[in-house]
Amino acid sequence: MRPVLFFDYDGTIHQALDIYETAVRDTVGWLNDRYTKEYGTDIIEIHRDAISEDDVCVIHDDLLATGGTTAAAWRLVQKFHPKKAYLSVIINLTDCPKLPEFPVEAPCHSLIEVIENPV
Repeated sequence: MRPVLFFDYDGTIHQALDIYETAVRDTVGWLNDRYTKEYGTDIIEIHRDAISEDDVCVIHDDLLATGGTTAAAWRLVQKFHPKKAYLSVIINLTDCPKLPEFPVEAPCHSLIEVIENPV
């Protein structure tokens, strides 16, 4: 078992995942997921041998708003059937409506939760 970490900062997921704004590339050896963002569509890709069933994965994002990028990364990671997978974010905008495809069943930890309209 090896830990597999994915970090998303400034629009780039480092290590095994890459985001391409509009690029279409040869997908031999790659799995991809097209997803909708607030301002368009993106493709996220991961190499077919990036994760094994014995791996524990942490998908880490800097900001969780609608959850589009996080949901796409989660779907890709789940295709590998890892031993465990987790979501981690620095800032969660709790009042921002999440997209329907956001994985509410995923264990998610945030360092900061921002509530725009406190009661």
